[in-house]
Amino acid sequence: RLENVEKDNTCTQLEVTNKLGECDRKIEYVKTKIKENYNSFMAFKNQVEIQQDFIEVQNWVTHRITDSEQRLRDLIKARTQDLEDITNNKISAVSLHETAYKS
Repeated sequence: RLENVEKDNTCTQLEVTNKLGECDRKIEYVKTKIKENYNSFMAFKNQVEIQQDFIEVQNWVTHRITDSEQRLRDLIKARTQDLEDITNNKISAVSLHETAYKS
């Protein structure tokens, strides 16, 4: 602290050098803490970006699955209708044939 250095406005070169060294160490400590905090922040930022990418991929996959399920349901419905139509046509054909045979 400077109050130790400022006694009677006189100090030795050694006291000045010691205080400057102490200031340099404190500056380096602060720089190190800033770097650590920056690295922690960047790691967190990267984690958030990875989570966002994962969510984006997950949403895309979910959307694709939903689309595929809907197309499959539509296809099943169309095929079921086709089978019903074929069955109804066969029944109609048999009935028509029986009616024609009886006449």
